[in-house]
Amino acid sequence: MHTGRDSDHPTFAFGRVDHLLRQAQDAVVDDHAVQPRTRKYRALKILLWCSNRAMRWQLRLGLAPRAFALLETTGRTSGRPRHTCVGNGLIGDTFWLIAAHGLQADWVRNIVEEPRVRILLGRRWRSGTASLMRDDNTEERSRTLPYQWDAAVGRSMATTPLTVRIDLQQSNDADAP
Repeated sequence: MHTGRDSDHPTFAFGRVDHLLRQAQDAVVDDHAVQPRTRKYRALKILLWCSNRAMRWQLRLGLAPRAFALLETTGRTSGRPRHTCVGNGLIGDTFWLIAAHGLQADWVRNIVEEPRVRILLGRRWRSGTASLMRDDNTEERSRTLPYQWDAAVGRSMATTPLTVRIDLQQSNDADAP
């Protein structure tokens, strides 16, 4: 007999996971067409949550491998800084990213709303302006990135890849978060 309490429901034990799955089911507006988040994206987001938190901590302290960088976007709803671990795609004064899940990713949605971003490379913050390259060949672009093993992992996990180009400013930022 059902008592009406949430704890009787089988998903109660997975409260955080269930909450994340429901939250991840919202849709993305892409040129007036709704693009729902895929089941693969939702599963990967949950599975990588802990490792991404650890990597962000390492990046902030300058302890992470050079193959990674920390991307800072402005939250589209909160207006607060949001940090995401990304592969290091620095080539000259341009930082290239392949968003493995395209417009499903929150950091890409944030860039759509506010293209000014910052990148932490090593212990140095650099400001830049991001733009989505919708017509770029993501497969070819990922093969030009400096860390090929990371790009290969990204290609294998990708659902709807999208190229993001960040044009970095010449001077470095004095203000770190």
